[in-house]
Amino acid sequence: MIKKILYFLEGIPIFLLYFFFLAMPPSVASSIGGKFLSVIGPRLKKNQIAKKNIKKAFPDKGDKEVDTIISCMWENLGRVAAEYPHLKKFDLYNTSSLKGLSVKVFGKQYIEQLRDDQKPGIFFSAHLGNWEINAMSAVQKGIPLTLLYRIDLDNNKIQLLVLVPTRELAIQVSEAIQTYARHLKGFHVLPIYGGQSYDVQLRP
Repeated sequence: MIKKILYFLEGIPIFLLYFFFLAMPPSVASSIGGKFLSVIGPRLKKNQIAKKNIKKAFPDKGDKEVDTIISCMWENLGRVAAEYPHLKKFDLYNTSSLKGLSVKVFGKQYIEQLRDDQKPGIFFSAHLGNWEINAMSAVQKGIPLTLLYRIDLDNNKIQLLVLVPTRELAIQVSEAIQTYARHLKGFHVLPIYGGQSYDVQLRP
């Protein structure tokens, strides 16, 4: 009960910020969110973790350059958070809906090709810019997606379900996913299809 109360109290400022940013144009919200977190972020404990990780990844970079990278990281994170309340309004292929935000979709011909050829595909993305809109570029072209952000290898429950129309394709997709994840210990893929007893398929 105490945890639920604490979660509720923690959620109050988040809801307030959500509606605060929702009440202003997306470009203004993005700018304010970026400036706010670029000031607050460097004062958080997480800032030291970011600095340590960047120095490990780029040992040749000096302290000033590392601080610049981290400052940009905090600004980008603030912009993403402030833009989040406006996501449902965005039409990535109609720039007027973005109301001042600079968003361009490159390679949309590949998205359209994937939609029209009816073949399965995998999109890879990263935390670049506003990573929340990456999936939107496909969905708004009529491509149904299953989003997978992170696999919890300590959780032995089913975390992803991929539906395909044929048994052969199910086997191909499962083999491809297992190949991509071959370096993840404890990661398992199991194709389930018709025409054979589930008892046999589920047997270890």
